[in-house]
Amino acid sequence: MRVMLSGFSYRWPLFYGVCFLIVEFWSVKSFAVPQHISLDANCSHFEVKLPANPSTGFRWTLESYDTEHFVYLETNDVPAATTRMGAPGTRIFYFKQKDKTMCPESTALRFSYGRAWEVDSSSSTDVTVKFH
Repeated sequence: MRVMLSGFSYRWPLFYGVCFLIVEFWSVKSFAVPQHISLDANCSHFEVKLPANPSTGFRWTLESYDTEHFVYLETNDVPAATTRMGAPGTRIFYFKQKDKTMCPESTALRFSYGRAWEVDSSSSTDVTVKFH
C-alpha cells in the first residue's frame, strides 16, 4: 500500500519510520531542561524531583553534592500519569542527613541530563536546597 503526500508516493513502512524519527527528534529537542531549581526541604531526608523522558535515551546523572553532610540513597523513575507512549515522567533522587552532622542552611547539588553515548548531549542543572 502507498501513501500520497504532496505528490510523492510513500510505502507504509518507510512512511511510519520517517514519522517516528520526526516525532522522536521533536520530543528530544522540545524537552526543556531546567537550568536552576530552588526548593525547601527537611534536612533529615529530602528528595530532588527532575522532569525526565527516558524513552528518548536521556538520563539524569548526579554530578556532585555535599558528601560531608548528606548521603545519597537511591534513584527512582516515576512514569507519567498518562498511558500516552513517550510521555515524560519524573526521576527522583533521595538523600538523607549523615549521622551526627549539623544541618546546613542550604546545600547545592549538580545534575546532568544527557545520553551516555553522545558526548556533547548533556546539559547541567544546579539545584539549591534550603532547609527549614
